Amino acid sequence: MTGLPAAVQRLVGRASAGRLRAGLTWLVVRNRVAANLSAPEVWLWVETSGLRGLRTKVADAARLLGISSRQAHRRIKAVDVIVAGLLDTLAVDGLAGPPPPELSNDELLLTAQGDSFTMPEPARALDALTSYARNRQPSLRKSGLYLDRHKDRRYRDASRVGGWLATLLHHPPLSTGIPRPLTDCAGIELADDPQVALQQLRQVIIAKQRDVLPVLLAHTARLIPDVAAAGVDAWLSYLHLSYHAAMEVEHVSALRFAQALQNDAERFAGVGDPRVRRGLQGRGHILQMFGHYEAALSCFMRAVRHALHFPPSTDSEDELTTTHGALAQIVVTLAMSGRAGHADGPARRMLAEADRLSDVSEIRFTTARRMFELDLVKSTRPDVLELSVTSGGRHSRLEAQLDRFLELAHHTGKPNRILAAHDITLLYATVTRDRGLATSARTDFAHTTETDGYANLSDRFNRRLRTAAALSGAFADIAPVPTPTDPLRDPLATPAGTGLLLPLAIPMARTHKSQTTSLP
Repeated sequence: MTGLPAAVQRLVGRASAGRLRAGLTWLVVRNRVAANLSAPEVWLWVETSGLRGLRTKVADAARLLGISSRQAHRRIKAVDVIVAGLLDTLAVDGLAGPPPPELSNDELLLTAQGDSFTMPEPARALDALTSYARNRQPSLRKSGLYLDRHKDRRYRDASRVGGWLATLLHHPPLSTGIPRPLTDCAGIELADDPQVALQQLRQVIIAKQRDVLPVLLAHTARLIPDVAAAGVDAWLSYLHLSYHAAMEVEHVSALRFAQALQNDAERFAGVGDPRVRRGLQGRGHILQMFGHYEAALSCFMRAVRHALHFPPSTDSEDELTTTHGALAQIVVTLAMSGRAGHADGPARRMLAEADRLSDVSEIRFTTARRMFELDLVKSTRPDVLELSVTSGGRHSRLEAQLDRFLELAHHTGKPNRILAAHDITLLYATVTRDRGLATSARTDFAHTTETDGYANLSDRFNRRLRTAAALSGAFADIAPVPTPTDPLRDPLATPAGTGLLLPLAIPMARTHKSQTTSLP
C-alpha cells in the first residue's frame, strides 16, 4: 500500500487492504477490555469505518444502538484515539502478517452469506452478493430474485463486495451482530456469569428447547461478544455451541462459527488443540450440506491428518471418535458427489477405526449407516433412482444391512438418529419402489416427531417424499409429515436443495476431475 504516511507504512508493511482491515479489527478486539472499551463501542467503530469491507452509515448504526448521531460520532473519535495508541505499540510490519490460508471460491461466497446475517441489513448484504456473483458469471443473471427493489443501492453495494470478500480471506474476528439489550426469557432466569450462561445454553440445546434458544444465544453473545470478554475457553465454547445451534437448522451462519472455532482455537490455544479439528469438521459438514463436496472433502481430510498428528489427550467419547467421524464423512461425501467407487479406501480405514472402538454405540451406528449408504448408492442407477442389482444375494445383503442399521439406530435412543433411520428407510423404499415400506417409514417418522421434532429432518424427509412421488405414482398419495416450527430456521439461510440426500444429491455435485482420495 502506497501513498500512506511513513509511520503507517512501517506498520502495514506489504499488507493488502483486506489484511489491513482484518488486522486492525483483531488489534482492537484483543485489546478491548484492557483499553476499557465496551463491545457496542467496538461494534460501532468497526461497522462505520468499513473494516468489514462494507460500511454502515453512522446515523444508521446510532439508530440501531439507540443513541444520537452526535453521541455516535463522539464514541467513534474516542476509539480512534485508543487505536492510534495501540498502533504505536506495534512492531515493524505489525499488521502485515502471513498470507491467508486458501479458501475455495465456493466457500468464500458461502462465508459471506453467513456473515450477512451478522450485519445491520442482512437482506441488503445478500442482494449485494447476488449482484456481485451475477456480474461475474453471466449464466446466473436470470436466476433467483433480489430481496430489495432498490436497484441503484444494490449496484453500489455490489462494487464493495470485493473488499468484503478480501477481508474475509484473512479471517477477521467473528462479529456477534448488533449489541442487543437484555430481554426476558420465560421459564429461564438469565445468568450474569458467562460460564453459567454457557451451561444454560448447552442444556437448552440438548433439551431441544427451540423456543427459548434465540434469546439465550443473544444473551450469551452479549456476555461473550469476543475473546477478550471472558477468556479463550469461554469464547471457543460459545463458538462451538453457536455452530451447533445453527447447524441443526441448516443455517449458513454455521459456516462462520465453524471457521472461527478452527482459526481462533489455533490462534489462541495452539495448532494442536482438538477444537481446531472440531472447527474443520464443522466447516466440512456445512460445505457438504450446501453441495460443495470438493471443499468439504478437503476439510474432512485435514481433520483426519490433524487427529493423527495430534492424537486425543482425553478418553472422552467426542475425542475418541474424531478420526472415525471424519473418515465416515469422507465416505458419504464421495458417495454424494458421484464418486462412490473411490470411497473403498476411506471405508476400510473407517472400519479399522470402528474395530478399535467397537464398544462405542455411536461408532457402531455411524459405521452401519455409512456402509449401507455406500453400498446402496453403488447398487442404484442414479439416472432413474432404481435398484440395479440383479443378484438375489446382494439384494438380501442390503436388506440385512438395513435391518442392522435400524436396530443400532433405535439402540442409541437418540431421536435424531432414529429419524435418520426412517429417512434412509424411505430412500431404500424409493429405489426398490416399495410403497408399503415407504408408508411404514412415513408413519414411524411422524410418530417420532410427536415428541422430538427436528424441522430440518422433517423438511428433508418431505423432499424425499416429493422425489419418490415424481418417480412413481405408487408414492403419490403419501402425505408429507408435519414440519415443526423453529425460530432459528430462516428460508434465506438454508440451502435451496440440501446436499445431504443420498443419492438425490448426485446431480448437484460440483464439476471435478475424477481422482482417488488419498489419506495419510
